[in-house]
Parts: sequence; structure tokens; C-alpha cells
Amino acid sequence: MVRALIAAHVLGAESTGRSLGEITLHVHQQSAVDRLRALLRDERGALLADEAGLGKTFVAAALMREAERPLLVLPASLRIMWRNAMRAAGVAATLVSYSALSR
Repeated sequence: MVRALIAAHVLGAESTGRSLGEITLHVHQQSAVDRLRALLRDERGALLADEAGLGKTFVAAALMREAERPLLVLPASLRIMWRNAMRAAGVAATLVSYSALSR
């Protein structure tokens, strides 16, 4: 909660963000999507390392929505969380756990 208040103060009042399924991206999340999209295009890779609670999941979902064949490699323990997030965001992607990938 405190982080959100600080972010609101630093970033200013947020206008209506982009809709992503049942989710509405905040301005800082849409800004991250735009920056990451440019990095992916120009550098062929990117890393998003925001602090917990800033919405990395939905930023990633927005980018997956634009991908031709999105693949998400994740710890098996996060599979349910990601399935729920992708459903809410209206995103379809192939999910593979680290352990399944290592086999």
C-alpha cells in the first residue's frame, strides 16, 4: 500500500490505462510494456525487474498477447497463479515448468 502511494505521488495521477482482458494496465505498467517492446525489437531481449507488487505479471501478459507463439517458462509452483492471471488478461500461452524443461 505504501509503495502504491509513493508511486502515485512520484508518477502523478494516472489516467485511464490500456485494457487487457479484465485488467486495466496502470500508466507505469503501460510505460514498461512500451519500453520492453522497444528492447525486444531492437535488442532481441529484455529483463523486467521491478519490485514486488508493481504488476510485472500483467506487463508480461500484455507482451505475450502480442507474441506469435508465446512461451512462459516458470517454476511449477507458480503455474496456477499464471493461469489465473493469463485468463484475466485474455492471454493464451504455452506454460512449461523449469523442471519439465530440464528433462
